[in-house]
Amino acid sequence: MKKFEFDLEALLRVRRLQEQEAKLFLQEKLARLNEIDQQIVAAAEERGVEQRRMLESKRSRLESDDLRLRQRAINSLAAQVIELRRQRMEWVQGVQAAQEALRVARREVELVDRLRERRYDEYVSDVRKAEQAELDEVARRIHTTATAAEEEDASTWATDVSMSHERSLTHDIVEWPQFTSSESVERGRSS
Repeated sequence: MKKFEFDLEALLRVRRLQEQEAKLFLQEKLARLNEIDQQIVAAAEERGVEQRRMLESKRSRLESDDLRLRQRAINSLAAQVIELRRQRMEWVQGVQAAQEALRVARREVELVDRLRERRYDEYVSDVRKAEQAELDEVARRIHTTATAAEEEDASTWATDVSMSHERSLTHDIVEWPQFTSSESVERGRSS
């Protein structure tokens, strides 16, 4: 029997590649989301530091130009945090879409994989049926050969018995001498 071949093997490879691509895409999205989270934390910490410095500057009565610069820095950091949070929301949606794409890709692989398993099971079943058919054929031939041999033996035995019987009958038959016609006439006169 020929080796198992799955006619959709190429499709299965494509589906697995798509699954790998979806995994990589999701990992990239998650990595970028992690970067954004780190940037948000850093900007928020920096803003907190600037706010503390501004409070200290107010206490020490620094010049208004210094206070305005610190306030601009704080406002800039606040705007940066707002922008990063907006980006984060977009990336969260992107991550969710990537997770859905990965889920779909995995399902496609599983579907083709299950189909492959079913076809393999059918192949194994067919191989077993073919092997059983071969065994049945061998058994039938052995039986036919044995039956023919038994019939031949029985026929030979019957022939042997018949020949043996004929031989024994011929031994029982008395052989009469064969006379020529002139001898028989003479023998008949002498009697």
